[in-house]
Formats: sequence, C-alpha cells, structure tokens
Amino acid sequence: MSVVAVVPARSGSKGFSHKNVARLGGKTLLELAVKVGIDSRCIDKVYVSTDSQDYADIAISAGATFEGLRPDWLASDNAKTIDVVIDLLTRIGESYDHLILLQPTSPIRSPKDVDAAFATFSKYQADSVVSVELLDEPHPEKVKCIGDDGFLKSYIVGASSEIPRQSLPKAYRLNGAIYIVNISVLLTQLSFLPEKTIPYQMSRGVNIDSEEDFILLRTLFEMGRVNIYGASRS
Repeated sequence: MSVVAVVPARSGSKGFSHKNVARLGGKTLLELAVKVGIDSRCIDKVYVSTDSQDYADIAISAGATFEGLRPDWLASDNAKTIDVVIDLLTRIGESYDHLILLQPTSPIRSPKDVDAAFATFSKYQADSVVSVELLDEPHPEKVKCIGDDGFLKSYIVGASSEIPRQSLPKAYRLNGAIYIVNISVLLTQLSFLPEKTIPYQMSRGVNIDSEEDFILLRTLFEMGRVNIYGASRS
C-alpha cells in the first residue's frame, strides 16, 4: 500500500496571524508537521499545500515536496480542507492508495502515533481512521442553548444536566492531529469521516485556532506537561 501525507498550511488567518509558522522549541509548527510525516515509517512521501512561497520554502527545507501554490479560491477563510487535498492530488504525478493529513495546528503527535493509527487502519480495513481524545467537560449532555423564546434549553433534546457525570456515556472529540483515509473513498464520499471510520484515541491535545491556544500550548510544553516531536526545550 502506498501512502502520501499532506500538510496544509494557508498563510492567512484572522484569528491568529501566520499561526502555521508560529515557532515552538526552535521550529515552526509547519516544520514539526513535516518532520512527523518524514519520520513515520508508513508514509512514502510528504507534500505541502500552501498559498505562500515562504511557507513552501520552509516545508521544502524540512523535507516536504511542493507542487506549486494553491489557487486563490483555496486560500480564503472559507476554503475547505477536502478541496485543498483534492486539488493537490490532481497535481501530483504519482498514484497513492491512502492519504494522511497532518495539520500543523495540532502538533501533539509523534511518528509512532501515526504508525499506530495506520496499523489500526490496516487491521480493521477501515475507510478512515481519525485521532480523538476523551471529552470530560463540558459533556455534550450538559451543554445548553438559548431557544427562540429566550429560555435556556438542553442542546440535546431530552438530556438532563442533573445526571452525575460518572453515569454519562463517554464522549470524544476530534483532536485534529491525524486523519487517515482511503483515497478512493475520499474522492467518492468527499469526506475524511466516511461511514467506516475507526477512532484512534490519544491523550490531551491542543488545536490552535487563536493566539491564546498557542500560548497555552507553549506553556504546557515549557512546563513539560506535553511532548512535541521535533521541538526542543531550552
């Protein structure tokens, strides 16, 4: 089975400017994502998709392959990752069976995580494997919304916030670190979460959408609370 990794790195971001090249432990998040892909045993080649030549140069120096800048319509705030990946696949001159998405903004992962997730993918002959983490608080059944009448209501119809947390079923959230998908399924169902998707459970992660998220990640890293592959503590 041939496996390609894609590292998406758009330069524009309203919430946190140039978050994909924020530096942590002497490396940019973009470089860290590429290094995980390069050092994973199951990945044959790592590509970067970006709208910035500066970003491309960083990724190439880290070992990634570059097939030209994204078109402008895939560099907007509304661009979907699935469209970015499909655009890149159409420009790659080689054919692959499976694709692994490594987002720079979810850097708490290692090559061993990727290889273990791929082993799970192969074992269960799944269409996709995605990394998840346990969601303790807030539990989905305790989340509220405000109705059209202005009154507070349960977000999930029929749920009760009076039930002890220990009695509720375990809930998980996508942590954004690893997506593995069969390319033929990706192209037909246009989703990283097709019907036959298996979870790969990981410990706590930080998905960077804002500068505050990055400050939290940097603090956890400097305190030794999380390990980030390829980053060095001073």
